[in-house]
Amino acid sequence: LEETSGGVWQLFMAIAIHSIAIVFCIGMEMVSSGTRQARIILSMVVLSVVTPLGVVMGLLLTLHAQTETGAHVLLVGVLQGVAGGTLLYITFFEVLARDKLAKYGMSG
Repeated sequence: LEETSGGVWQLFMAIAIHSIAIVFCIGMEMVSSGTRQARIILSMVVLSVVTPLGVVMGLLLTLHAQTETGAHVLLVGVLQGVAGGTLLYITFFEVLARDKLAKYGMSG
């Protein structure tokens, strides 16, 4: 969570650039696996809505706790922990698992 306006814009741009790459990769994987076009469009719409929804939820949760109270620090810590845990989960159970399966000639 950023404290300054410049930091918020920098974080916004990082999320936007990251989301573009993720949506492109997921879309290409869905097309190459033969997924129906309606399902691809629905998945892309849901994926495009989830990130801004998470940002709005984080803003609403931290908006009322502007002072550095114990509750605010705890809330920020929990939100950052969820974000970090999500990143670790995706890394270890999605990316590394696929690489390991590909090494042995399997798909997953």
